[in-house]
Amino acid sequence: MNDILNSTEADMKKGLEFFEAELAGIQVGRAQPGLIDSIKVDAYGQEMTMKQVGTVSAPDPKTLQVQVWDASLVTAVEKAIRQVESLGLNPSTEGSMVRMNIPPMTEDRRTALVKLLGEKQEQSSIVLRNARHDGIKLAKSGKEESSLTEDDYFLIEKKLDEMIREYQDKAQKLFDAKKTEIMTI
Repeated sequence: MNDILNSTEADMKKGLEFFEAELAGIQVGRAQPGLIDSIKVDAYGQEMTMKQVGTVSAPDPKTLQVQVWDASLVTAVEKAIRQVESLGLNPSTEGSMVRMNIPPMTEDRRTALVKLLGEKQEQSSIVLRNARHDGIKLAKSGKEESSLTEDDYFLIEKKLDEMIREYQDKAQKLFDAKKTEIMTI
């Protein structure tokens, strides 16, 4: 019984951590290396993250830069950054250094970011519901195999319901905090 609850909680925790990482990548008008860390770059015939091909830094509040380790990947890095339209970044290249200025936040941009934030929260909710569903499925199969009693099954279902509510509340708090951060001028 505890195995089911622990594995489900671990899945929910991973889902919430992923949501937090996604929120860190949403721009709020100032440069943050986390904004472009996870962008995928076509390098050496495979997809690699930005931080695997270069050093990402924010030398000042309005500028991001990537010091690409292999000069042959500079154009691939530039292309990858341009392809992420939700960021609205326009990179420029100086040797093996790719720089981009963070555009000022307009009201339209803020609204678009809040919409993107809502989509990310919905993805997080889906992950949490799937984890709960998997836990219930495991409990149901345990009940059918007679390794769990009927009471244990309903206890697990009740605890999973409490768990998903707790994690959805945490996700909602993260969403609200980020939304406030985005909409604050």
